[in-house]
Order: sequence, then structure tokens, then C-alpha cells
Amino acid sequence: MAFRYMICFCKSKLDEPFVRFLFRQLIEAVAAIHGNGLVHCDIKPSNILLTGAGRLVLLDFGLAKCVLEAKKTASSQPIWSGTPGYMAPEQFTLCGNTEATDLYSVGATMCECLTSGSAFPDTGVDASLVKLFDKGRRRSGNVQGLEAIARSLLHQDPGARPSIEQLRRSF
Repeated sequence: MAFRYMICFCKSKLDEPFVRFLFRQLIEAVAAIHGNGLVHCDIKPSNILLTGAGRLVLLDFGLAKCVLEAKKTASSQPIWSGTPGYMAPEQFTLCGNTEATDLYSVGATMCECLTSGSAFPDTGVDASLVKLFDKGRRRSGNVQGLEAIARSLLHQDPGARPSIEQLRRSF
């Protein structure tokens, strides 16, 4: 079952222990991708499959890039690519894709699972561009647990997002 369908059919937020179980697996999948020198560039619920055995599988590597290539060609990209509601702010400025870009998408996906809604409610391009100028207004408030982790991944500054190692310790 794809994450997208799971979220839509539940029509309510998923319980925290289940989200923790799923995202532990997603963090490991992303770590494996990054460990092989790639960035996925399009992590979102519809690209995540949950098997009947409860194993998470990350799908659709159509936009994946070699990390070195993604950093080297960042300024020459003619257009951005990805799914606007899950794209990191730096993707809209053509700064390229890095490991932190994938982690932003993990955070947006996690927020959706925990709140039954998008981190940025309107996933259209115009609303996604708001992320470029959002200094945390949408992410303010007293959040704890997994939601705090998810929202830390949505930091506008890629360098301020938690690393894979920090995430592993959080789960």
C-alpha cells in the first residue's frame, strides 16, 4: 500500500508509534541512498510503499542524482523539478539538491502522517514558493515528540536541518 493511500484512507493522523516505526525505516532507506552517493530528489508519500509484511520501500528514482553532479550542476539547471509540496526551499532557487534536500522532503512527509495534512496546506506552486520567505511562522508553537523532529526537518536553512545521524538517535 502506498503512503499516499494510507494517509487518504485514514482521514486522521496516524498514531505516533506507527509513524515512528515507518520513519525509522525511511531514515535508513535515505541513509543507504546517500551512502551510495545519490540524492533521491522526490521523496513524498506516493513514492513510499509499505509491503504487506510492514517493510517500507522507497520508489521512483526518476529524479535521483549523483550528489557530486547535483552540487556541480546546481546553478545551470534550467528549471526545478520535484513535487512542490515536498520540495525544499533551495530547490526553488536552483541551488541544487543535497542530502539536506531529501531530509526536508522526509520532514514534509512525516508532518503529513502526524497531522493528516500537508506541512504547507496548499501544495500548489504559488503556495510552495511561500517556503522561500517563510521564517518559521507556520512552524511556530509548542510541538513535541515526532512532530518537533518533523518540523526541524522543514527548516529553511539546509545546514540547520538535523543530520541522518541525529535522526537515528531520535528514533
